[in-house]
Amino acid sequence: MGKQFDDLSKAMARRISRGQALRGMVGGAFAATLAILIPDRALASSDNSCVPFCQAIYGETTLEARACIVQALHKSGPCYQFGPGSEGCEYVRCGDDQFCVSVNVNVTQGRGYCFNF
Repeated sequence: MGKQFDDLSKAMARRISRGQALRGMVGGAFAATLAILIPDRALASSDNSCVPFCQAIYGETTLEARACIVQALHKSGPCYQFGPGSEGCEYVRCGDDQFCVSVNVNVTQGRGYCFNF
């Protein structure tokens, strides 16, 4: 399990360009604004594994979790970068109380692992 966590940490700490960072910040701010304005709609229309994933990594009732869920509705954000919606988790089937995390961010040959939430 320690190696899996190390792989996840390395993947998340990869270098990105200023443009990518700026787009991520703008997208996150936009998603957070939407989550504040329409949180119930965003949560109600999310029926995939991104909801428990976002709530597990950010906290169940936080603005960050809501922003993550809103981004997932548009097939972007953390859930689609390294969570259950990522390509590394495409063929991974986790149990009811688990979610998949990909150790290779944005890589088609990534590996996903199930974690309890």
